[in-house]
Amino acid sequence: MLILPKTIKIGSFVYKILFPCDNIEPEGMVGLHEYHSATIKLSKVDGSSTRTDQKIVQTLLHEILHGIDAIYCGTILEESTIGMLASAWFQILIDNDFKFDIDNIPKKVKVCGITYTVISPYTFTELGTTAGIDNPNATIRLSVGINGTKFCTEFVFVNLIGSIISAILSSYSIDMEDREGIGDTKVINTLANGLYQIFTESNLIEIIKKVRC
Repeated sequence: MLILPKTIKIGSFVYKILFPCDNIEPEGMVGLHEYHSATIKLSKVDGSSTRTDQKIVQTLLHEILHGIDAIYCGTILEESTIGMLASAWFQILIDNDFKFDIDNIPKKVKVCGITYTVISPYTFTELGTTAGIDNPNATIRLSVGINGTKFCTEFVFVNLIGSIISAILSSYSIDMEDREGIGDTKVINTLANGLYQIFTESNLIEIIKKVRC
């Protein structure tokens, strides 16, 4: 039996999660993010079919991403972009084990079928650069400090999440300049901040791990 939390915090807002909610309007929708009422609605059925736990939890992630977009990014992402990110992050959270501990930065991260090598600590020669991604060589580089001063854990992992978002865009063959909203590096960084909050302040990852095959 799938048990979901009754609430989830996105930014400073506490969202109610209504599940099962099988009268979502407009008709035919299986999930809905309502910004003004701070509510996420999830259906257990799709037409005459009962949805699997995996489908329901992926929809929860989809609607959480809508909340992050609304609160952190100003509602600029397209529906197709949200869908892409939800599908990709669902896979990423199932296939990888994130500890969010500065002493446990993953050495490998599987993103949409491609395994990226994470090189950290890494020293950049470019002033101000703290993370970088080399998609053709499936490599993510992360700095953990500069000039002897260590970065906080949150900063390092937000950089990792942002790099993973860039890897997702590459996997979906999306030119960042052609994709409205998500193509802006500042938007990627802001979205990464929102995802970091969800990953570390809720039990979403635990829920996703429970429904994997």
